[in-house]
Amino acid sequence: MALSKKEKRARLRTILIIVGVVLLFVGMQSKSLVQAILAPTPPGYSKTPPPGKWQFLDWDTLQKTRWQYGIQPKLPEGLAEFEGQPVRVRGFMLPLHAATKGSQWFVSARPRGCYFCDPPGVAEVIQVNMPEGQDIEPSTWQVDVYGTFHIAPGQPSDSVLYWIDEAVVVIAF
Repeated sequence: MALSKKEKRARLRTILIIVGVVLLFVGMQSKSLVQAILAPTPPGYSKTPPPGKWQFLDWDTLQKTRWQYGIQPKLPEGLAEFEGQPVRVRGFMLPLHAATKGSQWFVSARPRGCYFCDPPGVAEVIQVNMPEGQDIEPSTWQVDVYGTFHIAPGQPSDSVLYWIDEAVVVIAF
């Protein structure tokens, strides 16, 4: 049975509405739109990644390091090559002292207060040092941290295993 003109128009209208909703949904998935609507950039955070070539440092590699206090860490293959290099790591902020504005804090693979997670081990956090005079508020959003990566030499005075200097922080999506 053939459709009338009115039924054809109604079906076409329905199809166009569905296509429009799908396109709107896909458009909302773009990082810039989500960032602009849902998460305005807080003071001290960068809106975009810094220029340059940044090596991605993954948590699986970092967590393979074996370390005992005061002893040279046993690094997994390839990690020593990151020493002094510009890196990007994605994680969650953990305040170093208090949950207030600061220039030093930790980044971890897991968010703080995760009921189902054990506290992070020494190889599961990186101390982040912001440029001098730059403080930022802690965020519950996942962040990308860009900066120069360092590995502790294993001296008794070492307080952390990894740290990033001159950090630039971007809310991650």
